[in-house]
Amino acid sequence: MVTRKQGAILLKPALWVLLAVGLLVSQPANAKDLCIDFGSATVVGTTASIPKKGKCDSFTGFVAGIPGALLNGTLCASSDGSTVLVHLLAGIFGPESLEASLAVPSLSSTNGEDCAAYLGSCSTGESVAVVACSKPPPTIPAATDHFAVGSSITAP
Repeated sequence: MVTRKQGAILLKPALWVLLAVGLLVSQPANAKDLCIDFGSATVVGTTASIPKKGKCDSFTGFVAGIPGALLNGTLCASSDGSTVLVHLLAGIFGPESLEASLAVPSLSSTNGEDCAAYLGSCSTGESVAVVACSKPPPTIPAATDHFAVGSSITAP
């Protein structure tokens, strides 16, 4: 017969296993990439991770499926660990910023904002969520024509 004390000792390793499994399931599929669904687009951070509370991490990556759409920015976790702030910048068609405050632990929100200078407007209330990257992970698309060797960009 197992005593209450022995049962508690046996239960501890089981709790650690459940915690470890939970952490693994909540992380993106490819530990090297961090994928964020931002409205209708998926941004892929190739050098990013969710920072620990009170810390920031740089984000460098691209928009999956859009040739030449490169991004950089910052992810910061609030000091109390309740929120991850996202600020990303792109410039394929002109300056564009993507911003959101993601609730922890869900790493999602409905307050994303996409401001595009070339459109002269901001889209607010975007759904934003950290998601598992597809397997295989999205690839960096080839450049658009205006990035081709020997081409030039003409201002309007």
